[in-house]
Amino acid sequence: HFDFERDPVGQPPREFELSLDGKGDSILVTDETAATGRHSLKITDAPGLKYIWQPHLFLKMDYRRGRIQNNFALRLEAGAKVNFEWRDWSQSEYQTGPQITVLEGKLKIGGKEVLELPQSQWVRFEVSASLGTAEAGSWSLKVIIPGQAPREFKDLPGNAKFKTLTWMGFSSDADEKTVFYLDDFSVEAAQP
Repeated sequence: HFDFERDPVGQPPREFELSLDGKGDSILVTDETAATGRHSLKITDAPGLKYIWQPHLFLKMDYRRGRIQNNFALRLEAGAKVNFEWRDWSQSEYQTGPQITVLEGKLKIGGKEVLELPQSQWVRFEVSASLGTAEAGSWSLKVIIPGQAPREFKDLPGNAKFKTLTWMGFSSDADEKTVFYLDDFSVEAAQP
C-alpha cells in the first residue's frame, strides 16, 4: 500500500519506477492535495516530449495465481489523458491485461466510453482479476465518485494470453501541460 505520506514533498516516489523526458514533465510527491492524509503523487505532462506515453510510472511484480485486487485514487485536472494497465512481460511480446483510459473526462474500457468522470475530485478505482484459474481472463472494475452510487463493471473481457502479472503502470498521454494526481495505491493477492 503506497500512500506517499513518508515520501518527501518535491521528490520522486521511492516505490515506483519512473520514465521521464525531462522537458517540463515530472512525477513528484506533493502536498497540494491528497485522497487521504497529506501527500499524493503529482504527474505533470508537457508538450513536445519524445514519446506520447511519457511521463509514466510503474511497478514490477510477479503474480501467477490468485485473485489480484488493485485499488487507487485519481484526481484528474483539465486535459488529463491517462492510461492505466496491467502487463505480462514474461513473454517476448508483452500482453496487456486489465486496462482503462481517461480521455477528455471520459472513462474508456476496451475503447468504449462507459462513464463521465469529474474534474478536480478524487475518484476511487478498484480493479480485480484472477490468474492461474478457470476464471482467468476476465476482470472487474468498480469506480467510486464522491456523492454517487458506486459503478461496477463485471466480467469485462480480457486477453487469454495474459497469464502472469509482472507490471502495473500509469502513463500520461497528453501532448500539452496537464496534471493528474495518484494516491492510495495498493495491490493484494488472495490465494486461489
